[in-house]
Amino acid sequence: MRKIEGNWDLGYVLDKHVLSSIYTGDNAQGYPQFDTLRSEVGEALFQLKYRQDWKQIQLLAAEMAANLYPRYKNVEILIPMPASNVRARQPVAELTEAFGKIVKIPVFEDLLRKKRNGKQLKNLTSKAEKVAALADSFSVNDQIKRRRRMEFPDRG
Repeated sequence: MRKIEGNWDLGYVLDKHVLSSIYTGDNAQGYPQFDTLRSEVGEALFQLKYRQDWKQIQLLAAEMAANLYPRYKNVEILIPMPASNVRARQPVAELTEAFGKIVKIPVFEDLLRKKRNGKQLKNLTSKAEKVAALADSFSVNDQIKRRRRMEFPDRG
């Protein structure tokens, strides 16, 4: 894991996503094809995101517990970022839940809510654009409830 700099306050990456990628030509529909070598974390993320391989959640949660959690041991609750798109299963929520189980921190999935007018940030380039897009995009649920009842022994 390493710290990354950018137009955000603080960022870390678990690993490189792509180690190498070689163009191999276009497919029958004219789309470019690549022979891509990914890191273990990069491959797990790719399989989860693009192949809906839900088994990857545990590997990614374990990596977060091993590499991210030691930097933030005083965290008392986890709140997943609400999804931009409605899906039958939400990868971020499930990853947060798996991570919470490993590090024995409760997850409050419905505490932060994204309003329907919320915009996706992935195509915005500047911090100012992202801040403007987020303005009035979220609300806080004042009725706190956990998705599942989880009892944790003392983490001390």
